[in-house]
Amino acid sequence: MTLAERNRDVEFGIITTLASTKQAVEMCRAADAAGFHRVGVSDTAPKIYHACYPAVTACLLQTERISVGPYVSNPVTRHWSVHGATARAFEEIAPGRFFLGMATGDGAVHSVGLRPCPLGKFEEYIRDLRTVMPERTNIPMAFSGIKGMEVAGRLANELTIGTGLNVGALRELARRARASRSAAGVAAPLKIWASTAVYLAESESEVADLRRDVSGLASHGARFAFDFSFEGKNVPEKYHPIIRSGMMRYDFAYHGRFGDNPNGHLFDEHPDLKESLIDRFALIGTPERCAARLEATIREAELDGVWLMPAPRQPGPAGARASLAAAADAFGHLIARSGASREIAR
Repeated sequence: MTLAERNRDVEFGIITTLASTKQAVEMCRAADAAGFHRVGVSDTAPKIYHACYPAVTACLLQTERISVGPYVSNPVTRHWSVHGATARAFEEIAPGRFFLGMATGDGAVHSVGLRPCPLGKFEEYIRDLRTVMPERTNIPMAFSGIKGMEVAGRLANELTIGTGLNVGALRELARRARASRSAAGVAAPLKIWASTAVYLAESESEVADLRRDVSGLASHGARFAFDFSFEGKNVPEKYHPIIRSGMMRYDFAYHGRFGDNPNGHLFDEHPDLKESLIDRFALIGTPERCAARLEATIREAELDGVWLMPAPRQPGPAGARASLAAAADAFGHLIARSGASREIAR
C-alpha cells in the first residue's frame, strides 16, 4: 500500500518548545490553519522554558479544530490528580481536543536534579490517572527502550518511538510493543508515531551550515534514545561506548537549543558517528529531499503519525511562523487536510 493510498490515516503534529508562550500560541494557530492535526507543547527543562499548561490553555482557547497537549509530561513533577483535574477543565473549554502525552521523565526531571519515574510506578500512575480523567482524553506515550515498549504495549493507544527516523529500529521496537500488547490481551490496535526535527534549506548550498547548527539537537535526540540501552535500536556495536562516553558530558543547560553549543561537539572526534546521528534525528535538506525521505520512512516503518519540530531560520515569532509555513508547504501533500481520522481513542 502506498502512502497516498493510506494518507488519510497518517496524522501530523507540530512540537513547540516553550521559549515563548506567546510564540507557541501563534505557532498553534498557524498549525491549525495549515491543516496539521496536533500541537505538542514541550514540558521540559523548567529552568530554561515556560510552563506548558498556560500555553495549552491559551492555544485551546484561540483555536477551534486542532488538538493540543503536553508532549510529553511525566509523573515526577506533577501528581496524577493535578493532570486529571486539568484535563477535566480542558474537556469543558475544548471538548475532545486535549491530549496528555506521558513518559517517565527526561529533560524536565534531569535538568533539576530529579530522576525519571520507574516503569512499575509509571504503570500504577497511569492507572490512577485514568480514574480521574475524562473518558475520551487521549494519553499517548513516548519511550525509547525495550521495557518502555512493553509498558506502552499494555497501556497506550498511541506510542511515539523516540529513536529517530531509523526504519529498522522503528519496525523492531513497534514489533516488541505489539507483542506485549497481544500477550496482555489488548485487542485495540496500537498506533505508532515517530518524531523528527526539520531543517529546510532553500538550496543545497545551505545544507552544510544547517548540519553544523543541528548537531546539538542530534545529541539531544541521542541522549533520549540511547540513555539506557541499545537493544533493538539498530546502532552498530562499535559506536556504543563512544555514545555512552559522550552522553556523560551532555549539558542540560543547552537542552533543546539550536545552533552552536557544547552538546554539538560531543562527537567531534568521531565525525562518522556525528553525521549518522544528525541524519537519524533530523530531516535536513531541500523541501523536496526532506519530503521524499519522510514519505519513504512513513511507508517503510508503517507509521500512523509523525511529530515534526520545524526549526526557525530567524529568532522570534516571525521566524517561527516562517518555519511552520515552510513545513506546511514541504509536507502539505502528505497531510490529510480534511476528513482525516480524528476519533478520540479511549
